[in-house]
Order: sequence, then C-alpha cells, then structure tokens
Amino acid sequence: MYPIIFKCFYFSIYSYGMCIALAFAISFIYFKISLKQSQRNLFRQDSLDTLFIYVMIISILGSRLFYVITNVNSFFMNPLDIFKLWNGGLIYYGGFLSVIIFLIVYAHKHHISMLSLGDFFSPGLALGYSIGRIGCLLGGCCYGKQTDVPWAITFNNVQSIAVTGVSIHPTQIYESLWNFFIFIILHKYSMKTSKNGILFGIYSILYGIGRFLIEFFRGDVSYIRYINLSLSQIISLCMIIFGIHIVCKKL
Repeated sequence: MYPIIFKCFYFSIYSYGMCIALAFAISFIYFKISLKQSQRNLFRQDSLDTLFIYVMIISILGSRLFYVITNVNSFFMNPLDIFKLWNGGLIYYGGFLSVIIFLIVYAHKHHISMLSLGDFFSPGLALGYSIGRIGCLLGGCCYGKQTDVPWAITFNNVQSIAVTGVSIHPTQIYESLWNFFIFIILHKYSMKTSKNGILFGIYSILYGIGRFLIEFFRGDVSYIRYINLSLSQIISLCMIIFGIHIVCKKL
C-alpha cells in the first residue's frame, strides 16, 4: 500500500505512525466529550489529560515490548531496530495488559472502581483501535494469508511489510470494521446502563471473539505447537471468559 505518505530529503511521514497518532487524538477527543456527558464523577478534565498521557505512553511501550519479546531473534543482529516504531511492530495485547496493570494501580491509589475505568475507556479504545488498523493496512503489517476471495488485496509496494505480488486476506480491514462495530455497540449501550463493568465485559467478549477468529486468517502469526493456536488467541480466550464472568456477575 503506502508505507510512506510524504518524503522530502531525509524527512519522511510514515502512514503507520500517522494513523496511530490520529487514533490517539480522536480517542482523546471522544474521552473528553464522554467525561463531560457522563453522570459518573470519575475524575476532573485535567486529571483525564494527565491520565491519558500515561496511558498513551504505557500502551506504546507495552505493545512494543511484547512485540520484541515475541520476535527476539529478529533483533539480535540489529538491536537498534527496536526503536524503529515507524516500521510497525506493536502488539495490541502487550499494550492492553500493560495499561490494565497501570489502571489497577491508578484505581487503587485514587479510590476509583477499576471496572468503572474499564467502562469509561472501552468505547474510545475500540474506536482508536479501528483507526490504528488502517495504519497497519497502509504499512502492510498484520497482513493476511493468501486467498482468492473476491475482496482480496495485493501489496505491490516493496517497502510494505506484507508479502508482495499475491492476493491475501485484508485482515487489517476485518479488525478495523469489527472494532468500529464494537465501538457503536458500546457507545449506544453506555447511554442505557450505569452498572459498573458491563461495558468493559462486553468489550472483552466482543474483542476476544473477533481477534480469535481473525487470527486464523493472518499470514504473519506463529502458532504454538500441538494446540495450533497463537499466543494472541489464547489471550483472546481468556478475555472472553473474563468478559462473560463480569457480565453474568453484573446482570
């Protein structure tokens, strides 16, 4: 696709980084609006600004660290490539789990319900994720397996991370559309419920189901021997079970 949007001499704007930045920006705007309209007094607007900065930094670091750990052999010869975020290489679950740990600590310190924080952030998280996956599409990461379905896509840009010259599943689009669907569901349901944990539980179930199924169409994942599932699929199953537990407990 288009890994580089703009290039002038030694300066380049990468589509992946641009979409990630756009995802954070739009999510932040959504959080600001949600806080103003919310009937829950979780925190002040200035507290949200600070919290969001922490969440943004921790999510990026956690996503990158998880990617490096799971692809450690790729960085032995070129360790400085660890810092080349513009080439892709962020694993969502690394950032998600890192932020969850941080929010647990934050909630305990400020005497806030962790489930309330999960409810607040879930819709914006799904929205931002759907935008971020467009960056994956443009950059070529998280690509799909070879296929002959009518909606298959082909990468021809040699700078793309994806395999070139063959028709593959547009898994980035699958995830983007699925997460936008999750956002719509959560946004609408957020106006109807005040029970702590319901939105977070629904998000965990829906995201887990989508990620688990879409992983089967990915062409860049490694499956664990004997069980033929990826690490992300195992985490997805845990999310689904956790989400079902929360929803059943709160209904």
